[in-house]
Parts: sequence; structure tokens; C-alpha cells
Amino acid sequence: MYEVDVEAGGSREEYWAVLEFTDRKGRPHRKEIRKKRKADKNSNILQAAVEAFQVLRVPCEVNLYIDSEYVLTPLRQRWIAAWETNGWRNARGKPIKNAGQWQQLSVAMAWHYVMPRETRIREGR
Repeated sequence: MYEVDVEAGGSREEYWAVLEFTDRKGRPHRKEIRKKRKADKNSNILQAAVEAFQVLRVPCEVNLYIDSEYVLTPLRQRWIAAWETNGWRNARGKPIKNAGQWQQLSVAMAWHYVMPRETRIREGR
């Protein structure tokens, strides 16, 4: 299983992600994603994470570096499974913001062992 470092971030104007791993022959690989998209910062960070996971073609151990508690907390606390069970509603019964993106992320992460990690990403990277 490959170990992949994914750094994902966003602003109101764009989102980006960088994936890095070393293959079995010791060769480093790097893939960058950067797209313009006018949306709130949290939505763009989620989109960056979704697209980063969609790049991965085999199950991987993923170190996911993000500077957003909006994304980190649900991953660390394993809220996504509860949201799915509750029809994408939180514990108070209210709809989850960006539910479509959370659903996409849930599907995209399903094959992988994900370790969410906090980082301080500079805006615009």
C-alpha cells in the first residue's frame, strides 16, 4: 500500500491540492491540482480534498494535511458515518452544509486509510 501525502487548501477564489508519494522503485511522484472557483473557503477546501482522492487509483495510506477545522473535525470525530446514517443531517437534525461535497468525499475516501492532520497552508500557495 502506498503512503501518500495530500495537502489541500482553498480560498474564496480557488482551491488546490498537492499529492506526493514514492513508488516501489524509489521514484518520487507529485501531482498538483489548482482550479479557479468562486465559493466559500470551506466549500473550496472540500472540493480540493475530493479531487485529490479521486486521483488515487489504488487503496493508499493518506496523510491528509488541511488547515480547516471545518474539514478536520468531522474527519477526526468520524461524523461522516453518523451523517450518512441520519440522512446527511447533524445531531440536531439540521441539514449538513455542503452535503453533496461531503458525500463525494466519503465515497472518494472509502478505499483508503486516512489520517487527517492539521497544517498551516498559505493562502494561494
